[in-house]
Amino acid sequence: MKPDHNGEFVKLDLADPDDQRTTEGRAVKVELRPPATARPASIRCPAWGPKREWMPKAFAQMAPAISSIGVYILRNCEIRGLAIAYLDGQLVNAPDLIPSYVEHSLSNINISSFDATLPIREVDGQSVVFVSNAYLVYGHWLLDILPRLWIATQLYHVDAAANFILPNGTPSFALDIMSEYFGIDAFMSFDIERETLLIEEAIMPSLPHNDHFFHPIMNEFVEWLLVHPSVIAAETKCNSAPELIYITRKGFRDVSTSYKRSISNEDQVLELVESLGFSVVSPEQLSWSEQIFLFSRALIIAGEDGSGLHNAVFSPGNASVICLNPVNQVQVTIAALRNQQITVLCSHDGDGEVKTEQEVDLTRLRLAISAAAKSAGNSIPPEVRERLIIGRSIGVIPLD
Repeated sequence: MKPDHNGEFVKLDLADPDDQRTTEGRAVKVELRPPATARPASIRCPAWGPKREWMPKAFAQMAPAISSIGVYILRNCEIRGLAIAYLDGQLVNAPDLIPSYVEHSLSNINISSFDATLPIREVDGQSVVFVSNAYLVYGHWLLDILPRLWIATQLYHVDAAANFILPNGTPSFALDIMSEYFGIDAFMSFDIERETLLIEEAIMPSLPHNDHFFHPIMNEFVEWLLVHPSVIAAETKCNSAPELIYITRKGFRDVSTSYKRSISNEDQVLELVESLGFSVVSPEQLSWSEQIFLFSRALIIAGEDGSGLHNAVFSPGNASVICLNPVNQVQVTIAALRNQQITVLCSHDGDGEVKTEQEVDLTRLRLAISAAAKSAGNSIPPEVRERLIIGRSIGVIPLD
């Protein structure tokens, strides 16, 4: 197999100088895209906000260097847990393989004995190891896992006959996407709690980000999806899509495996956005193709932080996103990647302690919607802008 798109082979220095064993010749990285620099985000925070809003504003200003993108080729390596690779007991670690928060959790235990007592199953031939942590969560499939599969199959052209390693319990939506978009219907199941895999040749694609500061290759993945035949078919079926959408987690809370949180005045929030012409959307009720098409046409997207709102990665650069109560910086860095305007609104009742139920300030939300409409300019019809924009000053703090 040869690297595609002028990829270069880079030998990895994984040998421990205090250990006589060597990994020489068993670990290389094929670089498919060079290192890059993440762009900062254009962010708004309406006045009178809580202290918690300084966190996303600080992340918005960051533009860290992102490592190169490619595939790691590891021979006779052990896979323990989710895509954690070892060569002769040494952790194979890089910022495009293991996010720092996962690495931190590993550092709290004795890495040399991490799951070392589990039975070993040998796997012959070539295997693609691409499933990251939190594989039950759609947002991680969207931002971590599926882009890695795309890198392996579309850029590196891994043969369809390879073993595609999936943990037991992989959600049905993920299996459907793998089949429809990548033509993968056969895979190898992996019981991460009961076995370790010894793989003859493991292909491990890069994450498209370092700690969710995105490499521009993520835009390539998005553009590939936007012209996929399934999305084109969804466009033909739906014919049109609303320009204003509000993403709700209301019907998803009881089954979510992610952060448990809710809005105490949710009915009032929904009443407000619907009165302004927003379509309230529950993404989990739509096919993936319909979700991609819907977000690709949206110009103002508001909603609670989470996997559903992460679909704004499919929205255009002139879109504005209003994110309620972010739990991390991811929605901000998605906006930076896609060159979108983002407004962050945190609830006052979350300062000082962790609360799973928070009240949205309706006045600040209304002002944020008005500012988003101003940013949209002529992208939305004049009668829609007139309905959304209010006369008073929003008192925003822009960050360049």
